[in-house]
Amino acid sequence: MNGSRSKDESSKEIDEKLNKISDFINQQSDELVLVLRAHLLVENYIEKIISANLKRGDFIIGNNLSFFNKLCILKSIDIVPENITTSIERLNAIRNKYSHEMDYKITERDIDLIGFPQSEGYRENRLKFSKMDEKTKIKFLTNRVLYYILGFLQGAIETIGNGTKKN
Repeated sequence: MNGSRSKDESSKEIDEKLNKISDFINQQSDELVLVLRAHLLVENYIEKIISANLKRGDFIIGNNLSFFNKLCILKSIDIVPENITTSIERLNAIRNKYSHEMDYKITERDIDLIGFPQSEGYRENRLKFSKMDEKTKIKFLTNRVLYYILGFLQGAIETIGNGTKKN
């Protein structure tokens, strides 16, 4: 066959790739779902903050900016502290890893990168969960760091809604 593959070999290779894709789609990863949902919610909250703080924030939001661009605008508004925006940047990096690496699994180090900028509370939670098995610890820490970010952003939105927005 002069180095070319047979139809059976090509078909087998395609089947293997399709099976891998099917396995990926059907796998149940609580952390993956949590990271993706939190990322979507964070982006929604960022859009609300931008819209409420810029005279024509609706124009910015309506023009398909990337998450990174929206985060840069959020930083420039200066209503969310740097430790939270750093955690959001790191959440985005993990979301990107999930998007580009089919077999990616979140690690404790990933969660540390998001959590450490937040506060001493993260370090306390980390110690509290240190005796748990790895999977359970990652799940609990992931929940804590994402809830912290989301809670802070929700509070910022409520502050804006109460007429105390920054201009």
